[in-house]
Amino acid sequence: MQILSKFFSDIIKSVSSSGVQFAIMMVTTPLMTRLYDPAAYSAFGVVHSIAIAVIGVGLLSLPNVYPQERDTAKRAALVQAMSVMLLVLVVFSAVAAVVMAVFNIFDFGFATLALLPLLVATFGIRQIMVSVATECGDFNSLSLGQIVEPATARSGAVAFGILSGGHPAFILFSVAVGHLATAFTVAKMTLRQQLHQWRSLLDIRINSLRVLRQYMDFVVFNTASQQSQMLAMLAIQLLMVLFFSNDMGGQYILAISILNMPVSLVALATAPVLYRHFIEVAETNPRQLTQNVSRATGIYLLVGFVIMCPLFFFGEEIFQFIFGPVWGPAGRIAGILSISYVGSFALIGVSSVFRVTRRLKLQFILELFTAILMVAVAALYFGGLDIYTAVLYLTIIWTARNVMMLVTCIAVTRFPADNVSRVT
Repeated sequence: MQILSKFFSDIIKSVSSSGVQFAIMMVTTPLMTRLYDPAAYSAFGVVHSIAIAVIGVGLLSLPNVYPQERDTAKRAALVQAMSVMLLVLVVFSAVAAVVMAVFNIFDFGFATLALLPLLVATFGIRQIMVSVATECGDFNSLSLGQIVEPATARSGAVAFGILSGGHPAFILFSVAVGHLATAFTVAKMTLRQQLHQWRSLLDIRINSLRVLRQYMDFVVFNTASQQSQMLAMLAIQLLMVLFFSNDMGGQYILAISILNMPVSLVALATAPVLYRHFIEVAETNPRQLTQNVSRATGIYLLVGFVIMCPLFFFGEEIFQFIFGPVWGPAGRIAGILSISYVGSFALIGVSSVFRVTRRLKLQFILELFTAILMVAVAALYFGGLDIYTAVLYLTIIWTARNVMMLVTCIAVTRFPADNVSRVT
């Protein structure tokens, strides 16, 4: 009974902090859309997505495996390995930024591209600290971090926009500061509780290759399955810019960012709590896992449907009223995409069950197939379509993918792999 009470307490903390986060973003976004034009949003969205993809692929899902590891020495080795890998990724992204600027791969300007390594560094630090807090069950610090990040990033972007104009570099720099603010908040509260564990970092010889071999299933399958959709989303953004101009790319990015707000409010906020809960249920009462996942999926779908309905029917009018007349196309795009986001809402919340049940190879196959299909359709057909028809194609593919993945999430709880409670 006490465990159940703590579970709901953690859910309430996460959702409450996400509610504050949502309010901050809803207040500041109309200001930002009047300070930054669609082309600026396009540059910001592409560079930010590249940074997220670099960290998602480059850290090889080690932040995801960390909460399941129970051995203190192995957790310290994981942190060491992630730190070394992050340093390599920062150097790589710095070189990539210079190459993109010299060859003018994107017409974003050097100042914007130069912030890529900073974004990679700060986002990587944030991811490592969040994984540590999740393992500790420190949802107080995670909840506070969810508030600190948008408050810092959005206030900075608005202030820069007012004082110096709507350059996309200002948004990117503010986001990087927000990442650091979250990492500092989580570290200040979590590390104080786990000081004995972090002292052991100094006693363990770094051997990143050994760590990678030890968690090879996560490194290979979970990284590919988790990041294939992220890379596909980045590819879609680039194709939007290529086929429909920087301005329309910015409209698409704003639409995606607004659709992601309610996802962050509930799904992303509660996903770490559910992940930890699923781990505990799989270890103590595996037969209960199916019921828990099914119930969570149903609740997520219901909440997602209620939230997305207004955007589906009145998306264009809502965007024009809140963000300004120039952003009407973004509202229409959001309305079309809202259909698929009901399923995405649920999938983000319960997809960790693939890791818990050790069905990473299955998730890898499904995610990779749907990601390739989506990018292939976009690359082959976007050039001959108007943007709204192109977005409708994406919605159909995403909706089918989400339905298939949600059904599979429930199915794998009935037929888990052997030794689901062990990471290694």
